[in-house]
Amino acid sequence: MKKVFAILAAAVLFAGVANAQVSINAGLATQAKTFTGNVPVFGTYTDRDTNMTGFFLGVSYNLPITGGLSVAPGIYYQRLGHNTSTDMTLSTLHTKSIEQAVAIPILFNYGFEVGDGIKLFGFIGPNVTYGLTKTFTAWMGDNEPEDPTKDYYGGDNPSHSQLNIFGTIGAGLQYHSLRLQLGYQMGFMDRTKSDNTTEKVNNFFVGVGYAL
Repeated sequence: MKKVFAILAAAVLFAGVANAQVSINAGLATQAKTFTGNVPVFGTYTDRDTNMTGFFLGVSYNLPITGGLSVAPGIYYQRLGHNTSTDMTLSTLHTKSIEQAVAIPILFNYGFEVGDGIKLFGFIGPNVTYGLTKTFTAWMGDNEPEDPTKDYYGGDNPSHSQLNIFGTIGAGLQYHSLRLQLGYQMGFMDRTKSDNTTEKVNNFFVGVGYAL
């Protein structure tokens, strides 16, 4: 009996691999941060910041399961940033924030055809990210320093965690090999290592993909 189940499982796996589809994907993303802190006497406060924008680039591997249902693991590089310039009395204050990460989503897709070569689809699933860099730099005048003012992942006692887990949901349109999609990601983990504050992030993204 075990051999029968093993043969069936192998047959399903090879059938899925035979019909698997590799896609190259890229797009734009914006990040919203929610800070929650506890200040003695004054109590709890919440602050929201939506100024990080950037791009992502990667590949996914879509494996059919049954009917219109499939699963697509992938790996992506993403970069978010934000720059400001504020005129002061004697000079200009500049700031630059940069975040880079590797993301590994596992998305379940369900699609159905609505015309010749046209398919609508939705997707949902987890997305694990690992931060590569998270820095903040501030300087006066025209000469940007080589080293950041703050490295959130650096040193013996980093202030932020590099690991985060998101829940992803979205929808899209596929025309033959071209895919257009948009989605939302909700971060579940507190990124700070402080006992008095929490930082959670949510992402909104739009992207295009091409199936090889």
